Amino acid sequence: MFLQDNSGGADSLKGAFQNAAQAYTQLQTAILEFDKAAKSVSADVFGQGAVTAENMRKTIAKTVSKMSELGVSTSDVATSMAAIGTIMQRNVYLTSQQLDNFIAIQKATNLTGEEMATLVEGFDSIGVGPTQAAEQIESARKRAASLGLNTGQFLKTVGDNVKLINSYNFRNGVEGFTNMVARSQALRINMADVTSLAGKLLDPSEAINLAAEFQMLGGAVGALADPFQLMNMAQNDLDGLQESIVNAASAAVSFNDKTGDFSISATEMRRLRAQAQALGMDYEELSNTAIKAAQKQEALSQLDFTSVYDDDTKEFLSNIGQFDGGELKFKIPGQDELKSATELTSNEIELLKKQQEGANMSAKEVAQQQLTVLQKIEETLKKPLRMVTAGVAASDQFDSTVNGVTKGAVDAAAAIQETLTVENVQKSFDVVGKVITTGAGLFADTFDDFANKGALAAGTNLANSFISELGISRTAVQSAITQIPGMSNFSAGTSTVSSLLTGGGSGASGSGGGVSPSSITAVNVAKVTNTDPMKVEVVRGTFDDLNVTHTGTIQLQGGGMSLQSLQTDPTALSNLTRMIQQELSRQGTTYN
Repeated sequence: MFLQDNSGGADSLKGAFQNAAQAYTQLQTAILEFDKAAKSVSADVFGQGAVTAENMRKTIAKTVSKMSELGVSTSDVATSMAAIGTIMQRNVYLTSQQLDNFIAIQKATNLTGEEMATLVEGFDSIGVGPTQAAEQIESARKRAASLGLNTGQFLKTVGDNVKLINSYNFRNGVEGFTNMVARSQALRINMADVTSLAGKLLDPSEAINLAAEFQMLGGAVGALADPFQLMNMAQNDLDGLQESIVNAASAAVSFNDKTGDFSISATEMRRLRAQAQALGMDYEELSNTAIKAAQKQEALSQLDFTSVYDDDTKEFLSNIGQFDGGELKFKIPGQDELKSATELTSNEIELLKKQQEGANMSAKEVAQQQLTVLQKIEETLKKPLRMVTAGVAASDQFDSTVNGVTKGAVDAAAAIQETLTVENVQKSFDVVGKVITTGAGLFADTFDDFANKGALAAGTNLANSFISELGISRTAVQSAITQIPGMSNFSAGTSTVSSLLTGGGSGASGSGGGVSPSSITAVNVAKVTNTDPMKVEVVRGTFDDLNVTHTGTIQLQGGGMSLQSLQTDPTALSNLTRMIQQELSRQGTTYN
């Protein structure tokens, strides 16, 4: 729907400066882009007219100005606005502050406009408006960052499942829901499996049957063996139900502290397979979840020494650590070697937490720090342009700019209308048709003139044909002639064609037959009088002697021609004779 800016930025320092310089040459276009984007949203999504488009233009402009250092374009903002309006299925008019927040989160987490719209619509479905939605989405982003999770993937999962809050209760509401999403992402457990199970457990008979199955299976199944707890979790604590499933599965896994391996014995595999069948889950997925959960529990056990830190810090460390020979180890910033959890100092833990600085920064600050050096340079150079264009688009000055551009178009249209009449259009059509049908012959005749009559005749015939057929200016013809193959070597102002069109003399700076102008020099042929005829001794064929009475000096320009070449080239001599005769006739001079 909208023009996307997907260039990705410059790949060199020179390119960054060139991109910025090019942007400044398109100032008017950048201003008018606000109008184009706003009217696209207003018409295509909202189905509204000029008043709505004007208000949207000003809102979009304010956001572009405020987010200019992030390289946010007009189309970025308009696309997000359109996506939210489309998924909400009603005309929701967002403020520039709301758009600022949504765009900042998008940039920080690499979400698309459509993915952000899914989040906004999901929160709207649970009764949370855009302003509060932005706050809760930002809080969820920081929560994911503090736990060492991929924030973009986390928010996508939140957006896809937030409507579950309407169907199930969670401990602490949205916070309990985000905890469930975090656990699902960390342990790679499918949330749909849990919600499907919860739906079944709302039926008391289903809860009783499931509890009986887990009692028969035995093992550390915890609350899953109690039908009353199952019904309560299904109704009021979906997060707790997920946690109980994970704990029961992880009990099937054993850890070998000597080899560092996590494994499931044959007996436990049979038990886990039966659990998966009872829960309506895929066995392979449940076994993978069991291994991940066991690894997390072992990681937390090795972090018990950090009792001075809260549970979130331990959760964070367990997510970013890696097992090596059965030990939980970490890559400390500035150190090449992995360091065991039992050897971590308080300062090193703080360094690790500092890596997750996104948890303590706003989305806009995170997005700014994600820019590459080249992007920062380019966007810094473009920032004044974005701010001034956005400023114009958000103010009454926009109308003056549009009026100026529109007046220019009106003036141009008037000039075109004055020149381009119905008669001229038809004549142009006729000439175009003639060129199409006889073009091959036209250019064949032209090149024949070059070969047999020289440049003067070829240029004269072609130029006169264009002038007489189209009635266009000689300057235009002169320019057109130089574009024809074989004529490009004629330089304006000195060529035979140029001289002809401007009414000058007949001297040529090019010669017939495609002679290169770089080899053309002035040659003094001779002083020829009727008492000193020039005889041609070696010419094959019959030619009349050339007897010309002339008081001046004839200058011959062309491809290194000389008297010797004239004597050995009958065609060149014949052309020279004809040109001299034509010129003398034009001047009223007689010749024999």
